[in-house]
Amino acid sequence: MRSSRLLASAAIIAIAIFSASAIDGKHINGRAVSAQWRWGRLNWGNPPGCPECGIRFWKGSIDLFTIANGRVSKTDTLFNRKLGFAYYPAFDITGTKVAFFRYGTGSLGTVNGGKNTIAAIDIDGNNLADLCTTPGSMDFGESWGGLDWPAGDWIYYTLPQAGNSGGSGSVEIWKVNYRTHENVKVFKTTDNTGINIQCHFYRRWQLDLAGDKMGAQGPFPEYLCTEKPAGLNGVCNFPLPNGNLSAANAIGFCGCNAAISASGNFGNNWCGSHANLYINHVTWASNNFTSITVTLDQLAQWSGDSFGRDAELVRWAVNSDKWVLQQAGWYGHADDNSWGSNMVAGNWVDQAAIRISNNPKQPQNNNVTGGGDGTIYLGNEAGDLWVDGGAENAGKYEDEAGVWHAVPGYAPTGVRYIPVSTMVSGREAVSVGAAGSVRIDLPSNASASIAVHDVLGRSIRTLAASGPCMLPAGTINPGMYIVSAQVNGRSFSTIANIPHK
Repeated sequence: MRSSRLLASAAIIAIAIFSASAIDGKHINGRAVSAQWRWGRLNWGNPPGCPECGIRFWKGSIDLFTIANGRVSKTDTLFNRKLGFAYYPAFDITGTKVAFFRYGTGSLGTVNGGKNTIAAIDIDGNNLADLCTTPGSMDFGESWGGLDWPAGDWIYYTLPQAGNSGGSGSVEIWKVNYRTHENVKVFKTTDNTGINIQCHFYRRWQLDLAGDKMGAQGPFPEYLCTEKPAGLNGVCNFPLPNGNLSAANAIGFCGCNAAISASGNFGNNWCGSHANLYINHVTWASNNFTSITVTLDQLAQWSGDSFGRDAELVRWAVNSDKWVLQQAGWYGHADDNSWGSNMVAGNWVDQAAIRISNNPKQPQNNNVTGGGDGTIYLGNEAGDLWVDGGAENAGKYEDEAGVWHAVPGYAPTGVRYIPVSTMVSGREAVSVGAAGSVRIDLPSNASASIAVHDVLGRSIRTLAASGPCMLPAGTINPGMYIVSAQVNGRSFSTIANIPHK
């Protein structure tokens, strides 16, 4: 009876999707990562068990989210804060590895010999590796700048370094090779006269997948800095010629928090309110752009959810121009003292949105005006998102029209592809190839009875399997189907859309 209820429910969903005639952003399969951070005060100090609660900004564990059919179906801790506070996780183009800043201090004290590093880890939690060491400390200002992983083996990052009482990032951009661990400086930013900037830093920073364009807010002056800023909030060529920002074909936006999309053809900014995000389509040939506005109210309407009234930090999905990511605060700016925040992904093309993390909205206490009552508030920063476009699109990116492209200079052949599970358990997965083949992945050595039905409930195919099995292209006609399985006494069901050629 339970199996038939699942099948009937899946059929209703499939019919609704079929009526819309397309699988779009509302039915995305993918995975996301975000640093989950904590904040709170107790008698003007840190609450017990939360030594980082008084340190500004977004360091903590790394959450890994599985997104199936437009919703978060599973949340795992990919990297625990006990192993060192993590900051700014970023996917590689295949969505199978994550790079991040790793600090030599964790929630239980000094770890990893006290070294601050650029680290990487597989999405299954294996192969954690420190790629290089970085300077700095747990000073709050190191939560500026950023890290990104364009197509290939090089991971680029803003060099952390301790500074004075304000933001203490860096105007130096470095890169480290995932395979060889070679670590080299790319450039140090200079002002318009070519003079080295001594007390500025990149507040926001991201690269496109080709690694030839960057989005940035900065160099931004530290507190007490008297140098003339060589600032930009916008996009420009990368790397900067001799570090000179003025020679980088820069296109500036107003306000703050600029970043750049996978193709390099879109940027963003806030100008005034952080509830109204500008999406900017850049025309590089003429150095101009056109804009539309996407509000948090619109995202809430598209998602049928709620997640606050203001945001801080914008990042774009690693392999899609459609998805832009924000950290939305329950009560405001999602900065420190924000009483909780969540990672929110918005698809400005398909008018879809997902609150990726699920940190609760808790009552505000007197953490700002008084010594604090010990409440610990959870936040998730804007994070990164990988869209599962199927095996045929592994190592490619999706443009705003939904067309998948290879990255110039990068050959997406033989790249590792791990499909996103769309089954209930998170261990089973169904993926559909571009030509119409259907692959069904099952837990190793698990015996299963598999059935394929059309949207009217008619049986199309039944089979028994153990481990992965494949229905070759042409086995099933184009259309929407429900794939159900009985695995070890449990029932699972998902939807497969067989494309027209």
